[in-house]
Amino acid sequence: MLVEAIPGISPGPDGVTAARAVLDLLPPADTLVHGENEWAWPVLRWAQSEGYNLRAGLEDMLTTPKGQPAQSNADLLHYI
Repeated sequence: MLVEAIPGISPGPDGVTAARAVLDLLPPADTLVHGENEWAWPVLRWAQSEGYNLRAGLEDMLTTPKGQPAQSNADLLHYI
């Protein structure tokens, strides 16, 4: 199962709230959680702490957690 937290589309004021709202409606399952754009890093950190599977890449986020442009998916892996 995949849960995406997308600004302006998913319910809630931030990515973690949006992911929780969707997950609360679903039965327990092997779930992959990820966010997009400005929600990507907060959702990733939260999903890590909750034990969910993760996905991260340039299709989801263009910057590192420090706001610097990422040059590749490999650049992003240094922060996961």
